[in-house]
Amino acid sequence: MEQLTEQQRMLRARISTAADQAVSRNFTENLIADRADAWAKALGHTPSTAELTTFTLNEFRGLMEDTLFRIMDGEQR
Repeated sequence: MEQLTEQQRMLRARISTAADQAVSRNFTENLIADRADAWAKALGHTPSTAELTTFTLNEFRGLMEDTLFRIMDGEQR
């Protein structure tokens, strides 16, 4: 197992905490359902399970990118 410096451990902890908080705020069942409904209406058809999965993964990816960028911006201050 790799040895982490204290700074690396602290950064991992910050990322983990920020990710947990971001998911808790932005990935509630109702919020995802509302975004998926709006997306399905824009598609003009009922999305397949694969399309819904792709949509959800893309939403999650965007959220994680935003979270990491905020952390990185904070590190540079």
